[in-house]
Amino acid sequence: MRKSIVIFSVAKLEDMKKKGNISYIKHYEVYFDDVYMVYLIGNSKSYKDGNTHFISLGCNSYIRSLLFAPISLYKFIKNKKIDVFITGDLIFSWWNSILIKLFKNTKIFLMPVAMPHIIFESSGKTMTGILPQFVEKIFIKLSFANADKVIIPKYVKDYKMWLCSVVKKKKQLYLDVLVDELPSYDFYKELKYNTIENRNKKTLLYVGRLHKEKMVLDILKAFNILYKKDNEIKLWIIGDGNERELLQKYCKDNNLEENVVFFGSKRASELVGFYKKATIFVSPLTGTSLREAALCGLPVVCYKTDWVANTFQSELLFVEKNNIDDFAKKIKFLLEHAKQRKELSKIMYGYAHSHWSIDLLKEQLLKIYLIARQI
Repeated sequence: MRKSIVIFSVAKLEDMKKKGNISYIKHYEVYFDDVYMVYLIGNSKSYKDGNTHFISLGCNSYIRSLLFAPISLYKFIKNKKIDVFITGDLIFSWWNSILIKLFKNTKIFLMPVAMPHIIFESSGKTMTGILPQFVEKIFIKLSFANADKVIIPKYVKDYKMWLCSVVKKKKQLYLDVLVDELPSYDFYKELKYNTIENRNKKTLLYVGRLHKEKMVLDILKAFNILYKKDNEIKLWIIGDGNERELLQKYCKDNNLEENVVFFGSKRASELVGFYKKATIFVSPLTGTSLREAALCGLPVVCYKTDWVANTFQSELLFVEKNNIDDFAKKIKFLLEHAKQRKELSKIMYGYAHSHWSIDLLKEQLLKIYLIARQI
């Protein structure tokens, strides 16, 4: 019997492609035979990749797409047998699913991907950037009320605490790993076949966007301190963004150009080779790239902030935010102490493969499927 899943979102397919936010969807293929990623805004060209269908159901008008989203979604699934419906949309999921719940008796799994109160406090803006805050709060309550189950990650403490405070206990569904936590499908595919590990001597690696909030300049400042004492050290920077020119200017002004290499953006499958050749992964603020580094057995030096501060204890080498001198000292310590470097590498590798493995994901998707059949 074929198993199918629909993930629906208030987003444009083309926007998600540009941001690189679609590759993780193929992870659902590890359990489901047919995966439908449905975008309810915009009028992009739909296409298929393996057993994953990327569907665009909207039109060029955002407002019109949103108004007709319940009808578009209902018409799309009307003659299909769908086992599971998942959405990450906290604002409009109650509205988008109103017809499929009414006429198809579907059960909705809500998997929030943001904490609204954090966005309100940090940016002063609402999640949509259009609706007033009080309206969004009403819509969020409606989305939680509309959901049959709300998916809660076990290991992201702040996120877990917030969800537990706003979701009734009977609706809570704890999972050991979420699809959108994981590196891309192509990354795992390459990781499976790339078993060569040939670490370069004294090579640091950063993978991520080159934007101000990522604090990549702090890495270069720490690297500059290290370089003055050891001109054999190297830094590889993979990624692109609006700070690239500034970062390259810093390298030029400090005579670091020969030792700092900007590789630009790389495909997920290409990243594995870099992770397997580097000595240490460095990142002030990190997410997916930390998981990638850990899966490849790289020790990590990063700032004690964001989700990593609440998730890890002794697995990473932590630095207090903006402490450039300590950042350099921690990197220097790992470069000079092979035993400790190997111990951290082993710990993170074990953690990664017990928390972010494909086998574990398959178990969690089976759990969702069985619950969907019961409720």
